[in-house]
Amino acid sequence: MKIIQADCLEWIRKQPDNSVDLVIGSPPYTEKGLRYKGNRKVIITEDWDDWMLEITKKAVRISSDWVLWVVNGSVKHGQ
Repeated sequence: MKIIQADCLEWIRKQPDNSVDLVIGSPPYTEKGLRYKGNRKVIITEDWDDWMLEITKKAVRISSDWVLWVVNGSVKHGQ
């Protein structure tokens, strides 16, 4: 088993079709109406949605099986 932690778009672009068994990730979360795109805050929700759709399509391309996103709300002060 090999686990890779990397910037998803940078790493995925280099991978051939159906080259991994599982893609699992945790997308950036929202905070007070702001979305995150990489390290930048993006105000327009549609930008984040388009970005996440792009990542998902690329993840499906390289995965021979499952693509799993762990999605949760923002957590502050343990809540």
